[in-house]
Amino acid sequence: MPSTFTEPGFPRAHRLRASDFVCSTRLWDASDSLAVVDNLDAAGYCIWGTDSRAPAAAPAPQSVVSDHFTQIFPLATEKKYKELIRLAELNDYGADSDRSPTRLALTTPLVLAYLILDDLQVVPLASPYSAFRATLLCLPSQKPSSRCWHQLWILERKYANVYSRTTELLAITSGSDFLDANLGAILGLMLNAFLESFRTRTFNLLKKAYTSLPVSLAQVYLGLGAEEVLSAAASDGWSYDASTQILTPAQRSASTQLANGFTPFSTLATFDFVANSVAKLET
Repeated sequence: MPSTFTEPGFPRAHRLRASDFVCSTRLWDASDSLAVVDNLDAAGYCIWGTDSRAPAAAPAPQSVVSDHFTQIFPLATEKKYKELIRLAELNDYGADSDRSPTRLALTTPLVLAYLILDDLQVVPLASPYSAFRATLLCLPSQKPSSRCWHQLWILERKYANVYSRTTELLAITSGSDFLDANLGAILGLMLNAFLESFRTRTFNLLKKAYTSLPVSLAQVYLGLGAEEVLSAAASDGWSYDASTQILTPAQRSASTQLANGFTPFSTLATFDFVANSVAKLET
């Protein structure tokens, strides 16, 4: 009798046709202890039975985490995020389908690299964050790192929330109860890189969308104190009216805008951007 698995609810050596299954050669030996084998009896039936083979030994979680660390850490420190994404996607594609804690070493840096590059691979006719969330659904749910998944899930483009939630993530990844200290160091680097890239993109959007704006609103968008906002604005040539606390972006010539790859939004697009941003701030 061929070596097969036992399915709960089926009597021992219960026979089913191979055509009853989409794939009669794949072994389902992960969580449900099921298998369909390509060894058929004379009548063309598959046999359900008891697996006599010893299961393959799984690699130690810590060694897997360390291996991923040695590959990903240099790319993260050198800010080679496209290369990091390719490496993580390739390794995760060949990983086990269950929610192993070791997948944290691949999938969380992958998600953060998407965020840093502002590339969440939007799926048509779906939520703008569908690929991002689909990746997160593959992450393990075991504590103590489950809070990290929750915070990544709710990290959205509501400017008032992005900075505080990223700060919470930094606290989680540097905590003593985090899965792996080396991995926490990688995530700390990448979270800070995300904050920097997000602020830079937001600052550039503000220059396009506003002819002037209050310092208090700029603080919300940039997640910075008033003095830090004023310093950043001054270094970029913005003017500031202390009596009204209004910032005004520097006027740029058409040649400067083209040289910097700066293309002003249309009036309608600007209105839509501002309206949506204000609506998000009020929710």
